[in-house]
Amino acid sequence: MLENTEQAAENRVLILYIINELNIPVSNLHLTDTILGNRFMNYFSLQSSIDELLKNGMITETEEDGKIY
Repeated sequence: MLENTEQAAENRVLILYIINELNIPVSNLHLTDTILGNRFMNYFSLQSSIDELLKNGMITETEEDGKIY
């Protein structure tokens, strides 16, 4: 099932909003638990959106104490 462009953009904005509101480094697992737990989007849409945000430099991955955030 392919998302439309508007829905994909809304998903990316939601991810950015959640990351901003948490105001702490957040792992993919924590972000996934938060978004799926609240049924904001499905797993595949979430991971696709995260990948897109990483590719576009909107979010970055960092490593602290052996954990990737």
